[in-house]
Amino acid sequence: MELRSSIKYLKGVGEKRAAMLAKLGICTLWDLLTFYPRTYEDWSKITSIRNAPMNENVCIKAIVGMPCKEHRIRKGMTLYKTEVTDGEMLLDITFFNNPYSAKKLEQGKEYLFFGRITGKGYFRSMNSPEFTEAEDSDTIRPIYPQTAGMNSKAIEKLVRTAFQYAEKPVDPLPEEIRNSYCLMELNDALRNIHFPESEDMLSEARRRLIFEELFLLELGLL
Repeated sequence: MELRSSIKYLKGVGEKRAAMLAKLGICTLWDLLTFYPRTYEDWSKITSIRNAPMNENVCIKAIVGMPCKEHRIRKGMTLYKTEVTDGEMLLDITFFNNPYSAKKLEQGKEYLFFGRITGKGYFRSMNSPEFTEAEDSDTIRPIYPQTAGMNSKAIEKLVRTAFQYAEKPVDPLPEEIRNSYCLMELNDALRNIHFPESEDMLSEARRRLIFEELFLLELGLL
């Protein structure tokens, strides 16, 4: 697909989602590829339950010890609880009014859990964590600005689809300049600003995109 193509023609979008994306300034494929994450979640650094700092976002690798149990607290509030272990300590996991997430967790299976740990003494808990199967590659995950009906995960999925179907962008920086300043090609920079292979690659992607912006601004001033 051409980068100038309307976003509504991208697989998984359509007229309704295109209207939602337009509120974020995303009207074309190119707009989507240059809609950069506002921050990142680092799932590449796995912490043990025992050593996890309190009230900070951490990634825990643990096995689900039992199926999620439903607890009706009051009308309109249902908790789903389970215990997971990393082999050293237990961690209580709680979801609020979210049976879908609770059903996805399978007893005896290992997952990565991302969220804030709270507790006292030997008790540790994590409320409403994000999670994925442990065999999925641990990555630095993008978090995007959101709008009604389009959360960060939905936008991430569309960006992955865009990289799959969109034509490769033409790099405005000549190869000679890129080599002189050890800069990534534009396509590599875009991929690593959205889905960094590592912290170093994210840093290099930012450096490349900032250089291009300043370079083109200077050319315009001249």
